[in-house]
Amino acid sequence: KPLWLKARRSKTQVFGHRTEPLGMIRVRVAALLLLLLLLQSGQCLAQVEHPCTRAQTCAGVEDTSLLQSFHAKLQQDSGQKVYNAAASFEQKEKRRREKRKKVRDDHAKVRVEDLTDYRGDAHDFLQEALKKPDLSARCNLPRMSLADVEKHWEELLHKKLHSVEKDEDRELAVQELRAEFNSKLRNNMPVLVQDVVSQLKWPAAKKWSQAQMTERLRNKEWEIHTFYYPDWIINVEEPETNHSLAHETLDEYLASDQSAHNLFLFASEEGSRHKSWKTDIVDAIRDDFKPHPNFAYLPEEKNAIFAVDAIGSSHGFHAHDPVWQVQVEGYKMWHLLPPDAEVTEQNPAGFPEWGSSPLDAEGKPFEHPNACAMLKQFTPPPQTMTCMVAPGEMLLLPDNWLHATCGLSNYTAAAGGWLGMHREEDDDKDKDDEK
Repeated sequence: KPLWLKARRSKTQVFGHRTEPLGMIRVRVAALLLLLLLLQSGQCLAQVEHPCTRAQTCAGVEDTSLLQSFHAKLQQDSGQKVYNAAASFEQKEKRRREKRKKVRDDHAKVRVEDLTDYRGDAHDFLQEALKKPDLSARCNLPRMSLADVEKHWEELLHKKLHSVEKDEDRELAVQELRAEFNSKLRNNMPVLVQDVVSQLKWPAAKKWSQAQMTERLRNKEWEIHTFYYPDWIINVEEPETNHSLAHETLDEYLASDQSAHNLFLFASEEGSRHKSWKTDIVDAIRDDFKPHPNFAYLPEEKNAIFAVDAIGSSHGFHAHDPVWQVQVEGYKMWHLLPPDAEVTEQNPAGFPEWGSSPLDAEGKPFEHPNACAMLKQFTPPPQTMTCMVAPGEMLLLPDNWLHATCGLSNYTAAAGGWLGMHREEDDDKDKDDEK
């Protein structure tokens, strides 16, 4: 026996049985616990580093010894970079999206929707606003020229890349700056930029009227969207087809006055590399909104947003990654709240949680899924900023700003794109889109 297990043994009579002293029992128990701890550590190490899992076969491991397999794995990975920064970010983004989906699916809250027809309020509001020529009367956001915005991007980009040497690191640095750019313009405030369509010389200025677009997209079907709490923007389901998603052409949508029920059309690519109804629609008009501003993703990178609203349709208060959006046709009203505004639920980072809503002046949930209700019927939450965006103007929205929009014209069309670093939705969603 090893020396640390040897001890003098003395016999003591206890209740008619011969047993060992208490001190010896403690020694043996300690030795047993130490042995179990060593075995458990070895199992944990093997589970972390071993290339096989319980659900996989270990055909690539010649020796079944855990220790030899561990060393073989180390040698195999030696000198190789398993994860680069971009891949690590993709994994974090995927986990974030999965968590967001779970929150939405598991939300026990009763659905809050608003089917009120606000078209009359939207019409009257627009007519009154157009009587005020002063821009500050319709928009209290900071303003910049397109030249100043693009110059600021070039300066920040030069500074960002000054110390970056590797090409892959430069690409990641550009993505990081793009995601932060809107926040760096005016102290993390949304910014309005005027005369963007004319300065970028977009063909959309002469090709996106209601008559032209309904003809050009007459064979393209959209998924119909609406907004309610706690799911925010959501696809509309066909009630008679076992939860399949509703589809309509642009002409069908505009002809049926569905904005009276807060329905709208929305195509968001989000960097998807898969063919879908969204990329099909955007591909048909992609050349119409080229070139993109210098701070945006290139058109071929497919991070575009194309939104069509009719009068009275709306996105209620919600938050997401930074975006740029140019109003090409019609007028749209924006209500905006900073990321630190009081909401019903915050995520661990202190920003609005998916499905949450702001609080009103009395501290109660401001759950109005149709933002057009704030035109005349309800007072917006404290800290709300407003901006009526006119044709040709661009709004730059920083990360995590709560915002709600309302279509003020019979037909509105806007195009822009995401600036965040997420590049693709999960595979299951893309496969569903293909169908």
